[in-house]
Amino acid sequence: MQYLVGSKACPLSNEPPLKKRNMPQVVSYSHEISLLKADISLLHLNVFGIGDKLDSLMSLSLLQKNKEPPIFSPAETEEELQEIIEQVKDVKEIATRVEHADVVTTIRNFMKLFMKRKVAMTYSLTGLCHGRKKVKNSFVESKLYQLLLSVFQHTVHKHTGSASIGRAVSQVLAGSRDWEGGRNERRSKSSDSDVTCVFRVFARKYHSVGHSLIRLVLGTILCMLFSFHIP
Repeated sequence: MQYLVGSKACPLSNEPPLKKRNMPQVVSYSHEISLLKADISLLHLNVFGIGDKLDSLMSLSLLQKNKEPPIFSPAETEEELQEIIEQVKDVKEIATRVEHADVVTTIRNFMKLFMKRKVAMTYSLTGLCHGRKKVKNSFVESKLYQLLLSVFQHTVHKHTGSASIGRAVSQVLAGSRDWEGGRNERRSKSSDSDVTCVFRVFARKYHSVGHSLIRLVLGTILCMLFSFHIP
């Protein structure tokens, strides 16, 4: 700052006069930050777009997999089952069709691929009942079990132990009676039996009431007859 003395301007202090600040460098930084934000936003959009495309491709792949025609029809007899097992050449293809993240579901898919409900119901894990008496076909002694182990080597369950596989096989075979609408059939039969039971109880009660009425009527008639003969 300066003040006038006569016709001369003298500085008010010894401090140098202030200079005007330049802002272009700050503006340049702001511009760079804006461009960086735009690039980050574009990157997010691209990442999400790639994720959506991957999800679509996976869904399409699963849909096409489910639409693939079956390799063969499930066996309706033990003879047909043995013929189908002998015809199997590509174990990897079977693994692709039956594989699931869950061991039990993978084995169930495998079983249903090879045999119908009535054939599966003839099997149990060992074929023995609690009294060690043979009542069914032993699955662990069958060729189908050996094929199952080979298929497992081409799935995510290739390190699963034989004990875990055995428990899963037992569970699947025990539930085979519910395949192909078996559960609904059993429920329908159970409902019919419940209705029949109700009718039987009602009939018994009605029958007992009828006998009581007959006895009452007969007793009344006898009393009337005796009353007529009394002087």
